[in-house]
Amino acid sequence: MSGNGKQEQLKAATAQITPEGILFRDRYYTCRLALRYNWYEQARVRGAWEIRILFHPEDDQPEAVYIDSEHFEEERVCQFIGIPMEPSETAAYQAKLRKLGDERRMLYGNRPLF
Repeated sequence: MSGNGKQEQLKAATAQITPEGILFRDRYYTCRLALRYNWYEQARVRGAWEIRILFHPEDDQPEAVYIDSEHFEEERVCQFIGIPMEPSETAAYQAKLRKLGDERRMLYGNRPLF
């Protein structure tokens, strides 16, 4: 993002890491960083926590937000994945996430995919 002038236009905010995804303005996002470090599983086990994000303030419902961290530059773009669901839908979604995570670990271990 640096060098294109866009970063200066971003505004900082707080989002929550939840078992369902990164929650910001009643919308869920996900990114490689969260998946690589099993944030959603950690939130399921120990509870949600807050994280600082950046977003374009002109977007009421941004399609992407950015983890505010210089250490994970290539992995900090978080894409919109959905809106909060009913509890039964959430349980099914969590089961799918766990299954995908298990399959990924079976195929690739803890190696990065990219």
